[in-house]
Amino acid sequence: MTRRCALLLLLAAGSARALDRDVAPPESGLTVSSPAMLAAGRQSASAQLVVWGNYPVLSAGFAEGLPGRVEVTARGLFDHRKVVGFGEWRAFDFDEFEGAARWSPPTDLPAGGLTASAAGFSRMYTRQKYSDGRYSFWALRFWWAEALARAGTATGPRVTLGTRWLRTVEARTDTGALLLAAETPPVGGLSLLADSAWFLANPLRWGRPWAAGFKAAVGAHALTLYASNTWGPMTVDSLDGTSITFWNVRVTLGM
Repeated sequence: MTRRCALLLLLAAGSARALDRDVAPPESGLTVSSPAMLAAGRQSASAQLVVWGNYPVLSAGFAEGLPGRVEVTARGLFDHRKVVGFGEWRAFDFDEFEGAARWSPPTDLPAGGLTASAAGFSRMYTRQKYSDGRYSFWALRFWWAEALARAGTATGPRVTLGTRWLRTVEARTDTGALLLAAETPPVGGLSLLADSAWFLANPLRWGRPWAAGFKAAVGAHALTLYASNTWGPMTVDSLDGTSITFWNVRVTLGM
C-alpha cells in the first residue's frame, strides 16, 4: 500500500514541470471515455489507485495521438497481495492488460459536438499460490468495440452517449450496453463528472455500473477523484457493477 501511494504521489509531483505550458489537459472520463482525441504528437500518461477496504489496486496507462485523427492507448491493472491466517497463507496475483486504437471522423458535429470510435483487446491473468504447495492459474480474453458521441463545449455542460460491445472469447458470450456520461462546466478548474450504463445484452449477469466524482485541471495535467462500483477503469471492468464502493485517485499528465 505504501509503495503504491508513493508511486502515485511521485507522478503527481512530476507534473509540476509543465505547469507553465499553455496546454489543456488530456480529457478523460471516469469509466466512459471522452470522445476528445489527443492531437498528433501529443501524449498522456496516467496512474490510478483503486481502494476498497484494505486492498489497493494500481492501474497505469499511456496514450499517443497520431496523424489522421487516430489515438493508440495501452493500459494495465495490477492487484498483488498475500493473505495470511490460521498458520497458512495464500498469494493472489491478478494482472490485466488492454490495447486499443481510437479514431474520429474528419469533421466534428455542430455546436462543439464530437464523435469517436474505438476497438481493442483485453486479457486477464490470475495466479494463486498456497502454503501447502497448491497452484492455480486462469486467463480470459476479450475483444471489444465502442462508439461515442458528445454534445457540448469546453465552457458549457457536456453529455456523452455511446454503446459498447464486448466479446468474451473463452465463454463465447457477447455483452452490449448503452453508455451515458455527463460533465459540468469547469469552475476554477474543477468539473463534476458522472456516468453509468444500461445493458442491452448481459449474459454474465453483471450489475449496473456507476461512477461519480470531480476532476481538477492544473496546467497540462489533471487530478480526478471519484467513487464507483466497478473494479477498475479498464474497459472490461468498467461494465461489471458490484455491491462494493471503490474509491479512485487518478493523475493524468499531458505531454
